[in-house]
Amino acid sequence: MLGIERCVLVQPSVYGTDNRVLLDALGQVGNAARGIVVLGEDVTASQIGELSAQRVVGVRVNLVDVKDASGKLPVEQLQRLADRVGPLGWHLELLMHVDEHPNLYESLRDLGVQIVFGHMGYMNRGASHRSEGMAAMVALMRSGRAWTKLTAPYRFDDGPDYLRARVTAQWLIAQCPDRLVWGSDWPHVMVSEARMPDDGDLINHALEWASNDVLRRAIFSANAEHLYGW
Repeated sequence: MLGIERCVLVQPSVYGTDNRVLLDALGQVGNAARGIVVLGEDVTASQIGELSAQRVVGVRVNLVDVKDASGKLPVEQLQRLADRVGPLGWHLELLMHVDEHPNLYESLRDLGVQIVFGHMGYMNRGASHRSEGMAAMVALMRSGRAWTKLTAPYRFDDGPDYLRARVTAQWLIAQCPDRLVWGSDWPHVMVSEARMPDDGDLINHALEWASNDVLRRAIFSANAEHLYGW
């Protein structure tokens, strides 16, 4: 209905490292889809290679629901993961509250793989897009090391207008439009509102944030072609 021709399927946290549902979906959709999986510490090189053959292009790490009391990034764990998937050209997709990590740039700049941040940095409610952590995320993007997904404004803002998300999105677009990709976050599994977001409305908001056809082409299509390998 929305005219979307390609998709990236991301492993939801509830399934842990059991990627079978995602892989089945990739098989059904075919080349129009790419996959982002979750891996356990015991995954073998052979298994990673098999996933790559099934159009998996990245590995997701949830740093929101699993963070320890120290609040520090598990850089050593991320480096081990990057070393394993980097030779296949995969990236790391991080679910994290970027505003909590002012030293983000120094922590992640030497991982040696591309990094993708979800949900515009997934700020805590009440945090500013001008925080040191958000600035560090932008620095990683400008350096060619990272990307950010323009997804899920409802995760850190209230609808139906998502005014705070609009300010954040337009700020990111002004900083580095060539390192942004749009996403739906469908099927909206973490929505706490009584009313489920309308996907057509969410696309319309994103079209408004990207104010011209050149930006829209980049954010909705061209950037994703580069990042996900179409």
